[in-house]
Amino acid sequence: MIRLPTPRAVKDKFYSLQGLYTDQDESSWVTLWRLFKASLYHTALHAAYSDFGRYAVWAKGKDLTLATYSVSLVEDLHVTAQAAKRWPGILPDIAHANYISGLRATDPAAVGRGSLRDAASLLLAVWGIGRRAKDSSEEERKREAFASKLRSTVNAAVNMKADERKDLLLSATHEVYFQVAGGGRLSEIPFLPHTEAHGETSLFDSKLVERPDDAALLDSAYQTLGLTRGAGEQKLMKQEATDAYLDMQTNNDRLSMMKSAYESLAATTRLEGVEIPQGDYGMFLRVKSALSGPISNVKNQLRQVRNVLDETGGHEGGQLDLPEAMQVVASKARRSDVFVRLENVHKEEAWAIMIDASKSISSFSHEVKGIATCLGEVANDL
Repeated sequence: MIRLPTPRAVKDKFYSLQGLYTDQDESSWVTLWRLFKASLYHTALHAAYSDFGRYAVWAKGKDLTLATYSVSLVEDLHVTAQAAKRWPGILPDIAHANYISGLRATDPAAVGRGSLRDAASLLLAVWGIGRRAKDSSEEERKREAFASKLRSTVNAAVNMKADERKDLLLSATHEVYFQVAGGGRLSEIPFLPHTEAHGETSLFDSKLVERPDDAALLDSAYQTLGLTRGAGEQKLMKQEATDAYLDMQTNNDRLSMMKSAYESLAATTRLEGVEIPQGDYGMFLRVKSALSGPISNVKNQLRQVRNVLDETGGHEGGQLDLPEAMQVVASKARRSDVFVRLENVHKEEAWAIMIDASKSISSFSHEVKGIATCLGEVANDL
C-alpha cells in the first residue's frame, strides 16, 4: 500500500507537507499544492513505468545502500523522461517541486564527506538544482558533465525497445554506482522530499525554505526538464490550488460540525473527548466490496426479526378490549393483556460500535476494519 502525505494545517499558524513548514498564506498554499501534485505524479509514474526487478541480478554482491541510491536515481530519471514523452502537462509541477527542493537543500559539503557528499551533489546536479559557484572547480565541472550525460542516456532509453532499454538503464545505473562508490560506504540515501523516501536524509533537514527566491535556479530546474516558464502558468496554478483549498476547508468545516454533534452526545457520558480519525475512502470501498456477501446476509437475518409494529397481541395497559376480556374470563386463563392502544409504539434504536484500538489487536486490524464496516453498513440501512 502506498500512502502519500497531504497538506495539513499546524496550530492554525503553519501549513506542513513533506517535512516543510510554511506560513498560512495564499502563495504558501500554492507551493504546497504543487508539491503534493508532484509527489502524486511521481508515484503514479513509477507504478506505470518502473520495473525494479530488472536490477535484482545486477545488485547482487554490491553495497545495498549504494545500489539503492543508484537504482533510485536512474529510475527517477527514467519515469520523468517517460512523462516528458507521454504526459508533458505534469512536468511543470515536478520542475517546481525540484526547485523548492533546491531551495531547501543543505550544501552537500556540509552534509558529509566522501560518497555521501558525492551522492548528494550528483542528485542535485541531475535535476539542475545544485548550488553553482561563479568559479566552479574541476570536480564540479566533471560532475555536471556526468549528470548531463546521464540525463541524455536515460532520455535515449525511453525511445528504445524493451530489451535495449533495460540494458541501457542497467548500464547507466552501473555508472552511477561506481561514480559514487569511490568515496566509500554510503551512510544514508539522499532523495528529493517529493519522491520515494529511503530513510532519513540530512540533505533536507531544514523545515523551512530559508533561501530567498532564486530565478536562475528556477529557470535551471525548468530547463533541465526541457521546459520554459510560461507567463500564465502561475495564474492557472493559483486557481487550481485555490479550488483545492476551498474543498479542504469545506471538508474540515463538515468534520467540525460532526465532531460538535458527537461531543454534545458524549457530554453526558464518561468519555473524555471525541476525535475523528483520518479517513481512507479507498480502503473502505475495498473492504465493503469484499464483505458485500456477509453484509447482505446480516441484513436479511435482521429483516426477519419482528418489530413492535408487527405484533398483533394485546397490551398490559390502555383501553379495554371487551371481547378479548370476555374470552379470557370465560376460559379462566391467567392473562392480563386484554387492552389495546390507540397509537402504535415505535421502537427507537441507537447503535454504538466500539472498537478497541490497543496494540494487542493491531495484528488483527484488517479483520477489525471488516467487522466495523459490516456492522456500520448494516446499521445504516436499518
